[in-house]
Amino acid sequence: MDDVKKAIVTRELTSLYGEQAVAIKALPDGKVLFKIVDVPLPLGCTPENTDVLLVYENGVDMPQVLVRQGIHLKSGESPRSTNPMSVDGEPWMSFSANFPFDLTKPVTHFVIGKLGRFAQPS
Repeated sequence: MDDVKKAIVTRELTSLYGEQAVAIKALPDGKVLFKIVDVPLPLGCTPENTDVLLVYENGVDMPQVLVRQGIHLKSGESPRSTNPMSVDGEPWMSFSANFPFDLTKPVTHFVIGKLGRFAQPS
């Protein structure tokens, strides 16, 4: 990820979540991580907030969106189509969500859309 793209993503994330909530880390393999703390989940989920990790692969515009493990839906059930994983030594959870990525919209639009998956029944 070049410096211009990194600055754009940083500005978009901090404008919604605040400067204190966003941390950036470049990994030796070329991935760039954007960690956002205390992001609200859809109403009825537990916990009410989670950390979100955006993983940008080298040369790929669409980030992978990961959340902390342990989310439960409004029904009390665990979401389906999830996969526990580790990124940079921390536990995360990937999940399937059918939300299109659009380069013309801020990355925050994509994050909010992806998290909307937890508002739906498992």
